[in-house]
Amino acid sequence: MKCVSPGAVRTAAALLAALAIGLFCAGFSAAKEAQPQSGALSAAPPPFVPYTPPPQKAAALARWRDASFGLFLHFGVYSTFGGEYEGRRSGAYAEWLMHDVRIPVAEYRKKVAGVFNPTEFNADEWARIAKETGMRYVVITSKHHDGFAMWHSKVTDYNVVDATPFHRDVI
Repeated sequence: MKCVSPGAVRTAAALLAALAIGLFCAGFSAAKEAQPQSGALSAAPPPFVPYTPPPQKAAALARWRDASFGLFLHFGVYSTFGGEYEGRRSGAYAEWLMHDVRIPVAEYRKKVAGVFNPTEFNADEWARIAKETGMRYVVITSKHHDGFAMWHSKVTDYNVVDATPFHRDVI
């Protein structure tokens, strides 16, 4: 069982208080509605209208459905550790390593990003294999929960070129 943070408890308490106030006000308002009023709003729900995407979104969705088979690739500094750091396991997903194992940012930067060096990474080979298996698209997480950029960012040095021994933009 995971611990709940004090912030989450405060947020839940605030939501419950707002719900209680809303229910109280709804009851008060329902009593007032029993009195005849001119121009009163109807309590009947509006008719159901299904969502229709604008043409450009519909076309993009159709292309994606037509492609049907592709690769969603999670690749980042966390990949080196396979979901385990100093004998502690992250949850079901390795990319949540920093969060699940509670690695401080400075330590993560030094001991995780600082050792990321996928010397055998070969984007051309990955693309070839994807194409040979019939994949028609690739989506890569270029920046994940840990805030690390897998490209040479001009906004931060917390990126694959500046913060790792690999020093190569993989995107």
